[in-house]
Amino acid sequence: MQETPEIPPNRLDCQDVLDSLYLFVCEELEPSESLAIEAHIAACLDCQKALGEHKKLSKSLPSGFQRRKLFYYSENN
Repeated sequence: MQETPEIPPNRLDCQDVLDSLYLFVCEELEPSESLAIEAHIAACLDCQKALGEHKKLSKSLPSGFQRRKLFYYSENN
């Protein structure tokens, strides 16, 4: 099973952002995580491009796949 990646409270690098971008687009991150990603994206052209691609893909999916709550379980659940 896939675990939700932990996002450090300080600066993020591009890989941190890319690893969490799908959850960011689906609005599945904690507010503090979203703010950290937004701050990185505001200063990073590569991650801005990746965000645009994720948003385009999200809009192209049938409505049944959009805005669904995602549930992640650890091996202990």
